[in-house]
Amino acid sequence: MAGPLCGFMDDRVIDLRDRLRTLTAQALQSAAARLLALGRPAEALPYGLAAVQTEPWSESANRILLEIHARRGDPSSALRQYEKFSGILLRELGVPPAPDIVAVIQQLSPFGAGRVKAV
Repeated sequence: MAGPLCGFMDDRVIDLRDRLRTLTAQALQSAAARLLALGRPAEALPYGLAAVQTEPWSESANRILLEIHARRGDPSSALRQYEKFSGILLRELGVPPAPDIVAVIQQLSPFGAGRVKAV
């Protein structure tokens, strides 16, 4: 039997779960960014992947992952991630990626040149 606080507790649990997910993604992004700044992109990769898995719609998480792939010398993985992220944004939210994300991909010549257009 559902009590009068049942709905309240459900909302509270959902809010806490969302907050935990956001904080987890921010911590993962921070770790990836620090390793990237230290010139250790291979070590940053698991953190970047986990941040995107935690929040697939996060532009900041996807931007860091794209930069990690680029600095690892893996433009094809960066382009695949961009196309996946771009598809999620268009399909789920009806918006294109931010211009700074497009710029990261366009710099991966010849892989990115011509594949994406500036917004």
